[in-house]
Amino acid sequence: MPRAKKLTEKGVQNLRSGEQRTEHPDTVVPGLRLVVQPSGKKSWAIRGRLHGKTLKYTLASYPAVLLGSIDQKGTARHMAQQAMNAIERGMDPREIRQQEKNNKLAAAVGRWLEHDQKGKRRIRDTRNMLKADILPTLGSNRPIADITQNDCRRLVRKVAKRSPSQGRRVRVATHRLFEWLVEEGELAANPMTGVKAPKVPERDRVLDDGELAAVWQAAEAIGWPFGTITQLLILTGCRSGEITGLHWPEWQGDSINLPPSRVKTGEARIVPLSAPAQEILRAAPMTDETLAFTTTGRSPVSGWSRAKRRLDNLSGVEDWIIHDIRRTVATGLQRLGVRLEVTEAVLGHTSGSRGGIVGVYQRYEYDDEKRAALNAWARHVTGDKRKVVPIAEARA
Repeated sequence: MPRAKKLTEKGVQNLRSGEQRTEHPDTVVPGLRLVVQPSGKKSWAIRGRLHGKTLKYTLASYPAVLLGSIDQKGTARHMAQQAMNAIERGMDPREIRQQEKNNKLAAAVGRWLEHDQKGKRRIRDTRNMLKADILPTLGSNRPIADITQNDCRRLVRKVAKRSPSQGRRVRVATHRLFEWLVEEGELAANPMTGVKAPKVPERDRVLDDGELAAVWQAAEAIGWPFGTITQLLILTGCRSGEITGLHWPEWQGDSINLPPSRVKTGEARIVPLSAPAQEILRAAPMTDETLAFTTTGRSPVSGWSRAKRRLDNLSGVEDWIIHDIRRTVATGLQRLGVRLEVTEAVLGHTSGSRGGIVGVYQRYEYDDEKRAALNAWARHVTGDKRKVVPIAEARA
């Protein structure tokens, strides 16, 4: 082993590899070594004695971590000095390092997903929020104890600026994450407590008959998968996830049978299919034996933003979102004279006329009435020429 000397940034950079692995001790922090492999790969390592036994472990790779100085955080000398201080106190720096790693937000999130969120119906959405907003904003490698209420407030405001409803969802997910860490004894208090949820403006956008016709025709021009999905949403009033995530076995001829795991309310429901809806499904390509709309065979299609822009450009309809289709269907059914409780059954609502004690004892599902309503709605939407037809004709 080469003789110990004061390592320098330039000297470390210029060191060349030989036929054997070599270690170069530093005199500034005794115990710190620069390890040079025959391949030329360099890394920082610690050498010391703990409880009478030799302790060896790798600190970091070079040049990912530079030599630096003792008082410069994130450098090899600072890390090495912290490790040697721990050894002098009779503590294993490897255990301290692992504990610090466990206390980082990314590691805590992994434990939370495994122990608290596993099997949850919306875990995929939660993972997406973590990846897109929560971890990048709060800091994946940040100690959880360092995250403050102001950090959480900035996170919610940042997301809410883009989408108030997404801001609310991020707040709920992050609040639950920190609450679980408190329950597990890993945090003293939940930093999300006291952070207000952003206000979400109530939407009342309903597409009129001309707009609905334009969106329908644009969807027909786009075709599979997003155009097909849009047309099915128009004909069924389903939530977008219920159609986007459709499994072929759920399609039972003249209806879609949704299991509880795929319904927001957690209750299984039957979605009657009008003749045009059945025709659209029969014409859809079977790219996977299970998922109706997939390009990977592992998950439903994604990329609604681009598809929505195409719908807007082709239809010329402005200021609307995909979820407005459900409101349009509900309003259209009411205009057709469909009873409120039947409209709510079509949409799969459990509030309104079926809320509270009524929902507990009123278990009638209105299957026949739902089918009649959606058949009338399909006639209204499509007509003989696939255009919106007058209400009176739809009632005929």
